[in-house]
Amino acid sequence: MSKETANLRAEVKKRIAQIESMTLVQIQRVMMDCMSERSAGRMTACEGNALRHALNKRVGILGRDLVATRES
Repeated sequence: MSKETANLRAEVKKRIAQIESMTLVQIQRVMMDCMSERSAGRMTACEGNALRHALNKRVGILGRDLVATRES
């Protein structure tokens, strides 16, 4: 766990862990929620960046899985 991630609230760490099994539809919803929370000041920039990184990583994994499925 990186130094920045270690400083996140437990709630944010839990959300990051949940992202690892999400579908694209669920990811879209989380992205919208994050934007709302960040705009309202209920989330720090560091927390938003950590969630965005986890979401982007999950989308990349789903994309690779899709390509692998099409190639087989």
